[in-house]
Amino acid sequence: KKTYAQAAESAVSKPAVSKPAQNPEKTEKNTAHVSIHRKVEKKMQKEKNFQIFRNRRLILKVSNQDILQRNKLNSNLIFRIRNEINQQFFSQLMTDIEVQKSVIASIESSFFENFIMLTTMPEFSAEYLIQNENL
Repeated sequence: KKTYAQAAESAVSKPAVSKPAQNPEKTEKNTAHVSIHRKVEKKMQKEKNFQIFRNRRLILKVSNQDILQRNKLNSNLIFRIRNEINQQFFSQLMTDIEVQKSVIASIESSFFENFIMLTTMPEFSAEYLIQNENL
């Protein structure tokens, strides 16, 4: 059997295996491939996030534009409406474990396009609002 010193000495006396020099052209191609791959992944993630956000929106078309004109939805009124809707979910569906949090994250209105957009919290979707529209 070799002693520790003999094993260390034989390891030192062996010539080191040198790495072959990398081809710079191949390295550039790999870098370009990685860069393109990252861009594609980033774009796919962005599209996925947009789709998730889209699923959280419920757009209500206002048939009579006069309603929006008469009830100019200022930020205080929008905030109050959002809180009242969330309170309805709390009081009507309190037994449901999901509804221990706010359901509506924001309400936005567009005067020119005649719509009101409800955006849910991340845990909910527009489909959830439609299922509970009777509230």
